[in-house]
This record gives sequence, structure tokens and C-alpha cells, in this order.
Amino acid sequence: MKEEGNKDMINIGIIRFNNGDYGGIEHQITNICSNMNKEQFKLHLITNQKTKFSTTFEKYGNVHYVDLKNIWNVSKQVEKIVKEQSISIIQSHMLRESYIGCLTKFRVKKLYHIFRVHTYINCSFISKFRKKLYHLLSFLLKSKVDLYLPINEMNQRELIKDSKINANKVKVVHNGVRSLEQIEKQEEFNKYNLAMIANFNYGKGQDIAIRALQILVKEDKRYNITFIGGESSKPSKGLSITQTMEELAKKLNVEKNTQFLGFVNNINEIIKDKDIIILPSYSEGTPNCLLEAMSIKKLVIASAVGGIPEFIHDSENGFLHDNKDYETLAEKIKNIDKMQKEELETICENGYKTWKNEYTVKKLCDYLSTLYQEKGVDIR
Repeated sequence: MKEEGNKDMINIGIIRFNNGDYGGIEHQITNICSNMNKEQFKLHLITNQKTKFSTTFEKYGNVHYVDLKNIWNVSKQVEKIVKEQSISIIQSHMLRESYIGCLTKFRVKKLYHIFRVHTYINCSFISKFRKKLYHLLSFLLKSKVDLYLPINEMNQRELIKDSKINANKVKVVHNGVRSLEQIEKQEEFNKYNLAMIANFNYGKGQDIAIRALQILVKEDKRYNITFIGGESSKPSKGLSITQTMEELAKKLNVEKNTQFLGFVNNINEIIKDKDIIILPSYSEGTPNCLLEAMSIKKLVIASAVGGIPEFIHDSENGFLHDNKDYETLAEKIKNIDKMQKEELETICENGYKTWKNEYTVKKLCDYLSTLYQEKGVDIR
């Protein structure tokens, strides 16, 4: 049934399928939605099941559930929601969701489709053949995406070079994160208490962190890492990724130097005495956790993968290490002890400026609000 309301209201549909994970994309969507003008925009989440994410979204708009049997069937369900709710803009966030948006646009010609590209094809852990296949499919469907909004230059290059998307349809719009609330920052820099903030998914690099910790502990037993992050699903058999990492810590004799907290709500309280945030991922887009850490002047150390080197410049506003290189990660951490307090404060201050100048929620939402207003009016 079509919903009655303000005729000038622009209805926006956000396609995001979720298996229970509350990760970076979910945080980005809620950041955007919480800052949209409710007098101008009505937001609709189109998803597959009730999760923490969909429940959180209910504070900002309507939630519509669809059955994920196959892409063609889902696109029919999305078409129905679009027509019933007078949705004029559809926004997808991952590749499969973009294909559903494209199929929906086949049926609803005036629908404006935005593909917000967080991670794209080449960083996926799939075969070269499948990557080529997905690039071909994306090329064939490109007329059904009106605007691509990659979160970094890496995704922009891949869209244009490998999927042959017209450069005029691709615009980099950086992620926006809120600053974490700082709680009584200690005066002395603590190099021993480290934290890693990432869900336990394959390729996030908790194993690299643990192997680096083994090297550090051999020199000084005060080094420790707190792992913060949940796990989207439990395996049907065998160990979960979290359990596998706990076993690795035991095997390397650093179980007393690790703490696995799972998903937490009070993250700022937990990291108040941890001045170093690490993220040794195998693959990344633009990680929210690093930007949030920089927003409260924490020192960040991350792998030089994906979009990370676009905003972290080694020894200027953070530190980088080679992908999967736990020895270099350990060396970067040890070298901090050789630096003067003023040097470390300058790096942390530079990190804060990077966030403040380019990666705030306000900057992102100002751009999207203008875009939604313009395109929502144009297609009526």
C-alpha cells in the first residue's frame, strides 16, 4: 500500500543485505541516515532479515524485508517496494546489491541508481576468472547505474580501467566518521597496550597481529593486544575465526598477552589507555576504525593495502607495513620506543587533521544531501 505523506519528501531506498554482521558499511549507512534532514528525505532500508543493523535503522526510517532466493526474484520485490513507497533514488553498497538495483531500474525507468562502492571486485578472495566475469557483467549493466560513488581512488581506478565505466559517472566521495568521545587521555604515551578493532572475518589480519605480538613479547612481556570485534556467523562445524585466533595465541605462547572482547558498545572506554591502534588486514577499502582512531589522536599502524595508503602516509600521520608482513609490523611498533614524545604527538595531530579535513560525517552528508535533493527533484 502506498504511504501518504509530504509530496515534496524525497524517498530514498537503501539496499543492504546482511547476515548479522555490523561492520563498516553498516556504520557508514547509519552515519549517513542519522544526519539526513527528516523534513526533506524519507529513508527506506531494503534488507533480507531482521538483525541488529535493521533494528538500529528503524530509528531513521522504514525497513522492508525481501526474500533472498535469487537476484531476479529479489529485484521484483524491490520494484514493488519502490512503487509502493514512491522511491525515486535507490542506493546500493556492494556488487550483488548493485546488480539488484540495475535489474530494478530495468522495470522502473525513472529510478535514479547510485552505487556507493565500498569494496570492489579485485580485492575479493575469488579466482581471476570470476573477477573477469564480474567486471564483464558490471560493464554490461553500467547503463543502469546513474552514478558511481567509490569511497577511494583505488576503487575509482578499478571501475574505470577494469569495468570500463565512463569516468564522468565516477566520483570519489570519502567515508565520513564521527569522532569517538575521548575519555581522559593519559599524559604518558603507552606503547605496550595495543588494540585492534575489526570483526573476525577472513583476511582481517588478527593472525598477523598475533605473530607480531610473539616477536614483541620475546623482547618485553609488557606488550599486549586487545582484540575488539564480533563474528557475523558461527561455523556449522569446527572452530570459529575467533576461536582459531585464540588457539594461535596459545600455540605462540602469547595467550596471556591477548584479550578477545568480541563486539562492544563502549569502545571509547576500552581504548582510552591504548594509544596505538593496529589494522594488519590482507585487504581493505577505507576502514572506519582507523579514521575513528585518528579523530581522537591515536597512533595508527596499518597494512599498506586497498585505500589505506591514500589517507595514511608512513611516518607523517601514521605508520604502514607491507601486506601480511608481521615482522615489519613488530619492527614499526618497536621503533616507537626510539621516538621523542614530540614526534609522536605531531604524527597523532597530523592524523587528526586528516580526519577533520576530509573524513567527517558532516562533509559526507552535505554532499549526499545536495545530490539527493537535486536528483530526487529531477526525475519526478
